[in-house]
Amino acid sequence: MLNVCLRAHEVTEVEPGRRVLLRVRKEDLDWLNLARPIFATRELRTILWADDETFDAMMRRAPDFHDWISRTVEVPAKAVPDFAVAGLSAALEVGAEVSWRGEGLHESISAAGGKGAVVETWVGSYRELVIRLQEPGLHIISGVHDEELAWQVRMARAHGGHTGTWIAQEPFREIVGMWPLHAEQLDWDEATAMLHSAGWARPALLAAWLELEPERIDEAIKCVNRAPRPTSDWKIEQVTLAGAPPRVLRERAREHECRALRERLRSQQAQPEQPAARVLWSEGSSPWQGEDGVLEPRLVRALRELGDRTPTTEFVKQVLDAGFEEVAVRLVEDRWNHGVDQRADELVAMLVRFEDLAAARKIVDEWLDRAANDEESFAAASRWLATIESNSPAMFPAIGDESAFNLLNRWRSGDKHAGDLLLNFYYNKLRRYFQARGYLDDDTTSLIVETMSMLGAVGSISSKLSPHDFQSFEPFLYATARVALSNWQRLPRPRARFVKVPAQLSDMLQELPDDDLELLLLKYEDGLPLGGIAEALQTSIPTVVRRIHRIEHNLPYRVPADRD
Repeated sequence: MLNVCLRAHEVTEVEPGRRVLLRVRKEDLDWLNLARPIFATRELRTILWADDETFDAMMRRAPDFHDWISRTVEVPAKAVPDFAVAGLSAALEVGAEVSWRGEGLHESISAAGGKGAVVETWVGSYRELVIRLQEPGLHIISGVHDEELAWQVRMARAHGGHTGTWIAQEPFREIVGMWPLHAEQLDWDEATAMLHSAGWARPALLAAWLELEPERIDEAIKCVNRAPRPTSDWKIEQVTLAGAPPRVLRERAREHECRALRERLRSQQAQPEQPAARVLWSEGSSPWQGEDGVLEPRLVRALRELGDRTPTTEFVKQVLDAGFEEVAVRLVEDRWNHGVDQRADELVAMLVRFEDLAAARKIVDEWLDRAANDEESFAAASRWLATIESNSPAMFPAIGDESAFNLLNRWRSGDKHAGDLLLNFYYNKLRRYFQARGYLDDDTTSLIVETMSMLGAVGSISSKLSPHDFQSFEPFLYATARVALSNWQRLPRPRARFVKVPAQLSDMLQELPDDDLELLLLKYEDGLPLGGIAEALQTSIPTVVRRIHRIEHNLPYRVPADRD
């Protein structure tokens, strides 16, 4: 039996003649040099495990102990743990959707044998998402924080004819029907202490055997000195619908029965009742029909059934009547791009209503070219052009003679004065942003520093935010602040949650989920327009409108439009 010792002095407790794996720490080297006779007198057959830095220090600080080493073997560290690779490999093979948290995604994809291109993007508007997902490859999408956004991604992928695995990166919560995978490991000492407290006899060895996987460590704590629940205990339906732990999914998802159930769900006509089953059902295709059921999976199937064909006006009307106006915009744009519609009144009106003036202007320019010989149509396009130009806002907030984006580029290139100008101009806005979300002065200052650090460091933001993806600076600023706040909230520290609103409304807002409260604060406290809110939250304007309507409809007291 192998004894695992995480600290040098633990070898004194090992029975003579045993095999020992000793993790060597730099702070233990002096003790090892003095206590080396213990290994001989107790006849311990020892394997030393040390990183390069500790091994080099051993030669200097514990030379006598080092001389006893009979053989040195270099063991390259793995980029990611085996459980992460096995989970992604199984998901890719069966075409499962994945929600991924933490680091190590690209390394896991590579180790799992992922082939072809990787397309990284964010949710944003539906129209832009469809365009970005035209690229073939494994889609990795940030900002998919709830079920509604996950269905938006599925619609966009179906619109582009995509099937199989896609990955939601860093969702705020687990999403029904998606495999919750990661490459995170507990600290070896922490995992060992947890297992020791639970009563395991060889906690360090068990922690290593479980690869420090948090879920398996938790499972072991619940069944002390007993084998874990066998994977065969989970039903085929649980495995197929991502209702089993990750270790079960990666071991059993490839089974013939699971594959057969996935195929049956895709091909059946009736919509299943289970939410996770609807996700698999939406991977099939069928015409839009008026049967009862949840609308989102029905629309996904209908979009996949449509394929490359031009959508009919009847289908567009059905999608509009069902409340999916943003999807309808893209369908109308498909008709325009295919040359079916000779006028773009409806399309331009929709784009203007969604504040997508750049796209509306592009369509109007094309319309003017097409209508060169049609006086009436040309006049209609000209009127829309005038409307768009009269409503186009200034793209960037001015700071002196330069835009905020220009200052940001200068700051990222090493101009500290540009960074100071940005901080001075936006300090109070950021302070109000964090204070409105319940943070006091000390935490607010730290959060402002963290936000500005993320702004100034190229490629450092985990959610892949880029200033090039935002039409104006403040939504980019608030989106970055939101990432900083999300990272901050993962740390165990108290927060006094308060909102400056009328007394009769305050208690109601305290009960709102953080996501809903954030939406109302961006609108009423920070004063962003709908387009700015959508950019800051990395979602679409229709989604923002629907969420605001839902939140305010459920509040018995209406949020005042002006709270100053």
